[in-house]
Amino acid sequence: MVFAAGDILHADDLNPLFAYKTADESVNSGTTGTTLQDDDHLFLSVAANTRYLVECFFAWTSPVAADFKFTFTTPVGVAGMWTALNPTLASAVSAPYTGSLSWGSTGTFEGFNLDMFARVNGILVVGGTAGTLRLQWAQNTANASNTTVRQYSWLRLIKVS
Repeated sequence: MVFAAGDILHADDLNPLFAYKTADESVNSGTTGTTLQDDDHLFLSVAANTRYLVECFFAWTSPVAADFKFTFTTPVGVAGMWTALNPTLASAVSAPYTGSLSWGSTGTFEGFNLDMFARVNGILVVGGTAGTLRLQWAQNTANASNTTVRQYSWLRLIKVS
């Protein structure tokens, strides 16, 4: 962030917003099934007419037959894009999505019945309506076994203008 001489600095201008999971959270076909549900911990308030760099790291596990899907909810009128990296068992290199996704798009990852991780990076341009940026997730195919987002996953926003 660039400041000019005479600018008045506020703590919010210098500190990123941060949220992290304090406990594992699980869903299965008996709870939400394939309906995206709000994460209990990974959400932050965003101000109107503000731009943020977005970083989200979440560790998760899902059955092979269920896979994992996710999105982010936002206030109305946002712009920007995001992409995600998720290593697969077939490659030691992270495999990004092809291209970038607009806010509100849904991503999916293959389930391996092992702990996996994903890293999301993007820019969120908030229009005239303040609100909340929140991770939502579920199983991609309903399964009786748990899909879990792990404790210590996190979401960070850095205000850039």
